[in-house]
Amino acid sequence: MDDRTMPRGGAPDAIRVLVVDDNPEICDNISMMLSLEDDIVVVGRAGTARDAVLLAGTLKPDVALLDLHLPDLDGCEAAKALLKTSPRTCVLCMSVEQQPAELRRMAQAGACGFLSKPLAFDLLCDSIRRHAP
Repeated sequence: MDDRTMPRGGAPDAIRVLVVDDNPEICDNISMMLSLEDDIVVVGRAGTARDAVLLAGTLKPDVALLDLHLPDLDGCEAAKALLKTSPRTCVLCMSVEQQPAELRRMAQAGACGFLSKPLAFDLLCDSIRRHAP
């Protein structure tokens, strides 16, 4: 678990985001990009599905950006476990791969969207805003 990006400001009604990726550099880049937005705040970061589930249960983020390939669980199982602990969280999956079968599996697991890596900043922010509860 990594709490280096706990909220340091932003609007009181900002969209709360949990970033989940096993690559710390990607977590850093996403967190840095999102910190530029007044209405979005990164409340936590995780490098494993296990840590993501624990953080989601505690932080109850509005949106979880979830890498499809994590070291301890595949994205579908991670999404199911995360949604079990935080059912109101919208899971947006991220991956370099865009296989139709994977997209279907993620949708069946409860994901509300899919983003292709590398992430375009405008698309990332728009997707978070569109899918936030």
